[in-house]
Amino acid sequence: MIEIYGDLFELDAEQFGAIVITGSDVVHDADADHRRPYASMGAGVSRQARLRWPGVDEELAELVRSGDQTGACLLKWTDEVPWVVFHFLVKRAHHTHTDLATVVESARQLRELVLRMEKDGAKLGLIAIPRPGCGAGGADWSEVKPLMAPIFPEKRWAFIDRASG
Repeated sequence: MIEIYGDLFELDAEQFGAIVITGSDVVHDADADHRRPYASMGAGVSRQARLRWPGVDEELAELVRSGDQTGACLLKWTDEVPWVVFHFLVKRAHHTHTDLATVVESARQLRELVLRMEKDGAKLGLIAIPRPGCGAGGADWSEVKPLMAPIFPEKRWAFIDRASG
């Protein structure tokens, strides 16, 4: 793994074939602002993704309710984004701190998913991951980094230390 500094949402899509957004798996029922159930994406990288890409919260909610979001999953909600976008679960409740066991399980699932996609012909290149759980989740990178290093030993996994400007 490597560490980089920058804005996750401004990375060069020619160099970075995929980005990861992190967050919880809390789903709310449809309301006046949402025609369908929607995922709680109210802070950190998740919030930034929701503000940039309307509908991503509803797509994630469908994956959670279907059982397809148990740790890491592929978001297939739009072709307008230049990267392949994955979601990486860091906690199971919106107003709680990062759960390190959940981070480790999500990391393993993300790695397996990427390897499976590449075996099927996807060309993802570098994959940018915000320091999982270290923003709104409140974890310290000094605790998370040693957990990520053995799961992502190759230099293609780029951990970004600032999710947005």
